[in-house]
Amino acid sequence: MKNTKFRRRALISSVAMLLVALVALGSATFAWFTSSTVATADGIKVSTIKSSELQISKSDLAWGTQVNYNKTAIFAPVSSANGSAWYTANAETKDSYAKKASDNFEAVTAAAADGYYYTEALNIRNNGAADVENVTITISGLDCNYARLAIYEVTANNGTTAADNTKGFAQCIYDNAGTAYDAVTGAQSTTSITPNNIGTSATINVGTLTGKNGDTVTGIKYYKLYVWFEGQDAQCVDANAGANFSTLTNGLTFTVSGQTANS
Repeated sequence: MKNTKFRRRALISSVAMLLVALVALGSATFAWFTSSTVATADGIKVSTIKSSELQISKSDLAWGTQVNYNKTAIFAPVSSANGSAWYTANAETKDSYAKKASDNFEAVTAAAADGYYYTEALNIRNNGAADVENVTITISGLDCNYARLAIYEVTANNGTTAADNTKGFAQCIYDNAGTAYDAVTGAQSTTSITPNNIGTSATINVGTLTGKNGDTVTGIKYYKLYVWFEGQDAQCVDANAGANFSTLTNGLTFTVSGQTANS
């Protein structure tokens, strides 16, 4: 009889431990700041290097060899799986891994985007007569562990079409670890995304930009840029809040380089 009671208690204890483990596993999916916690985003710069006629611009199409996005902002965490629909949430308690009890993610409208994510264009063109080969974009300074960057080629300046986002957003997300997370796709749904591991830096191959045809620029490519703090990252909790994109003086930096074909 005693043995039966002992086995029954052991079984109940085992089941209870299993339930605790399952709850912990399920809760680890979410990691959001509480509503009073913020993080700063600043220092996004772009420049060109090496001997070539490369020029860059943001969506204003003011072409030159340097672009400063002049972005300093307070971002609340958000999540998106496609760059078109963005969602936010809050943790119930400080440093908790539990999303708020409503179970629904709240949509972020385009009008409210400035408090949640930053989006712009990075355009590259060859303003010389000779082709420019081996053009690359090097990203550095993405050191905040829950920061995300998406940069991908689009069909026109500041491309915002659904086709552009479907083409590149989810496949061109970068962070400093390359750890998979569940990006939010709707009020109650997510999909797994594995970012590209940036480490200390990452390089995007642009390819060859052809030389001008008379006064007409023919070698040009357009990129869409998004920067945000990913609420679904396990590090996105109050204890880790307050960091900017980098401890480096220049912050988040893009360097565009290439070699003139006949140099």
